Amino acid sequence: MAETPNHDVNNGLATCVIHQLDTCEKEDPDNIETEKVLQTFIEEKLNIPDNINFHVVHRLCPQQDGKPRTIVANFERRKDRDRVLKAARNNLRDTHYSIYEQFPTEIMERRNILWPIFKREQRAGRRVQFKEDKLYVDGRMIFPQEVAFGPSTTDAQK
Repeated sequence: MAETPNHDVNNGLATCVIHQLDTCEKEDPDNIETEKVLQTFIEEKLNIPDNINFHVVHRLCPQQDGKPRTIVANFERRKDRDRVLKAARNNLRDTHYSIYEQFPTEIMERRNILWPIFKREQRAGRRVQFKEDKLYVDGRMIFPQEVAFGPSTTDAQK
């Protein structure tokens, strides 16, 4: 199990990934002021007027399908990252933008194992929630080992 599930693998910083920030490509095609463009996005789209500080903000390589390049932002404060994630859930629901937390590979592998269970239980009307690499169904934690080797959640509750 990874020791720092909420942090970037390389440097222990709270990291978010922002997709479809097409205005960045138009306003800053040379990737010079990505942090400034991101600050503007946070103010205008997420309604967070405070100045949020970052350690590093950069774009990933251009995508082959022509979509805007993804921005990766390492926040100085976890509290700021959490505010941005919460505001994104509330303000970006019906938009083409998405913001999510970047996890280490080990955690993503565990989440991927649990993802089909998440979808199945959600369709069944149960309350489901991910917290890092842990899946909670109606308040009960589901472990990846249970999914791979044990009974399903619905079977266990009968």
